[in-house]
Amino acid sequence: MQYVFEQASPADIDAVMENIRDVREAGLTDWDEEYPAREHIGEDVENGALYLLRAPQGDIVASIAAYFDDAEFERDTASAGFAKAAHSYSLFRLCVRADLQGRGLGFQLVSHVIERAKSLGCDFIRLLASEGNIPANRLYEKLGFRKLGKVRLYEWDFLAYEKQLTIEN
Repeated sequence: MQYVFEQASPADIDAVMENIRDVREAGLTDWDEEYPAREHIGEDVENGALYLLRAPQGDIVASIAAYFDDAEFERDTASAGFAKAAHSYSLFRLCVRADLQGRGLGFQLVSHVIERAKSLGCDFIRLLASEGNIPANRLYEKLGFRKLGKVRLYEWDFLAYEKQLTIEN
């Protein structure tokens, strides 16, 4: 099946939130009722940072937020050991529809985001993944992200990942 990679619009917020609720209810995430909230997804859309994979019939099958040069993320994760970069992309809230997990959709979506980051001239892509989210951690490692270590943030333990996009001279 051919999926379309696109930027989300305000009309997509309800479907993204439904996917998040379904993943929570299926026990496939550490997310709780407070995170991610509708306001987080709304901010992602407002900032032009929410990306989707859409099935041919129009259903949203996966979503992720990707922020260019996110100073707040850099500040909050200073202990992660991320490399210095002129420009970076920070990833948040990868969600693959519960009934479609394990079919490579996360891989497809993050691969599209990697290409987008390259087109923007980013040196690195960075993210935190819940230590207990084994499928996500495997996905990032399969995509060539390097695990840097643990970060404690918002009373949770995360693994910090980084993928270099540019070649050092």
